[in-house]
Amino acid sequence: MHDQVAALKWVNENIAAFGGDPDGVTIFGESAGAGSVDFLILSPLSDGLFHGAIMQSGTASMGGIPRPANSPLTAKLAHGVGKVVGCEKDNTEELVKCLRTVPAETLEEKLDPEMSNLMNATGLGMEDVMFAMTPIVDGHYITALTDDLLSQGAFTKTDVNIMIGTTADEGTLFLPMLFPHAMNDSEVFMNKTVYELVWSAFLFESFKNIPAVQDAIKLLYVNWEEADSEDADYIDALSQMQGDYTFVCPSLKSARAYSKFGANVYMYHMTHVPSTSVWPIKWMKAAHGEDIAFVFGAHFSHGKAPKNVTMKPEEVAMSLKVMEQWTNFAKSGNPNLSDTDGESSGEDWPLFKVPGLAYKELSPKMETKRAFKARECVFWNDFLPKLVKHTGLYIQISISH
Repeated sequence: MHDQVAALKWVNENIAAFGGDPDGVTIFGESAGAGSVDFLILSPLSDGLFHGAIMQSGTASMGGIPRPANSPLTAKLAHGVGKVVGCEKDNTEELVKCLRTVPAETLEEKLDPEMSNLMNATGLGMEDVMFAMTPIVDGHYITALTDDLLSQGAFTKTDVNIMIGTTADEGTLFLPMLFPHAMNDSEVFMNKTVYELVWSAFLFESFKNIPAVQDAIKLLYVNWEEADSEDADYIDALSQMQGDYTFVCPSLKSARAYSKFGANVYMYHMTHVPSTSVWPIKWMKAAHGEDIAFVFGAHFSHGKAPKNVTMKPEEVAMSLKVMEQWTNFAKSGNPNLSDTDGESSGEDWPLFKVPGLAYKELSPKMETKRAFKARECVFWNDFLPKLVKHTGLYIQISISH
């Protein structure tokens, strides 16, 4: 993250020599890249280094990110990483000194994608080690927990124009690990028994162990009209829960906060299921990352993109519109304007404001709509924290009596 700031400083100091404008820098990223963009918005270290920010399916407030420096889990993970790479030390100072000598290649090799070595070294489960390398609230780059920064407006970049959005089926990103032999199937099925065994493992915060919270989450996502049937399919309940918790509702939380404290915010939600997916899996729908091919015009790359994407005519038109809006935003801070001196094209993509909650639906029709996932996100962003707080208070009272 400090490297990103250093790169932006270099751009600020040198881009004019390449014909660029240091006062017109836009940064954008997807998934973890979008999280980096959000942290750059919130960090005081990047003030004045960029003027536009696009976050595609990711924020700095995704579940379990960032982690407090004084969290017991933080220390356990740090010493676990040390143990895995040959830096098993008794105290933090010695651990840090040793870890700084470890080549990046060793970290990459020893911390395998499944994190099995770290799980063995710490005794923790997958849900605890999945974000082992999450940013830490250090008081320097990240001055406080993201939720606190957003709720208090404790960020300085209210003059940065922001575009933020998600896809309709973000949660399918996490499902292939449950169906490793069904990649070529047109659809997958999950019965109630399997759902009950796995669903809570997809939540990365301790509240998942509170029975009242578990019941509330199921109440919102399970299709109770079908739940009593032996043939009830719980795939959508798990997928939508995971997508809302991890990507959609954190994005809406950020959009509301940035708009409230003065930033111009444009929001989108991609509902279109591409005819050619960026994933080698048939049943992931409008999945995490599917917007990338439309933003970069993968159809026009003539096979030179990482994945050969051939679009239908209506998708080609959609991609051209998306490319126009993204580049307009980079030029002017407004997806409707091709330059800062131009006139708006009739507010084709209106600002996201509260009230109003307008957003652009990424689909061949490219319609303007309002208030997607409003109910679900009130649950995750407002109701659930109160439920956790009051349930914890009730448990403390019960124990004390």
